[in-house]
Amino acid sequence: MDIVKFNKDNMFMQIKASLMDDSIELSPVAAEKKKRIDHIFALRHNNKYSRHQAIQRIIKDYGVSTHDSFRGLLEFVPNGSKK
Repeated sequence: MDIVKFNKDNMFMQIKASLMDDSIELSPVAAEKKKRIDHIFALRHNNKYSRHQAIQRIIKDYGVSTHDSFRGLLEFVPNGSKK
């Protein structure tokens, strides 16, 4: 399998590529989103938080809107749309 570097694509593709290859540098905004996504993943899989609990925790910890929390959960975390 070849690793593809996404230089000019959207933020979603850049974050996804950076998860596969650590040499890809992200913008500060994308790095912050990646940090939130990692936190959501840890809450869902390591701490066994429910979807609602993970979203509430992200809103409290990062001060983001419910919409941004849902986007992080649904786009990146496996089985994020299932309870």
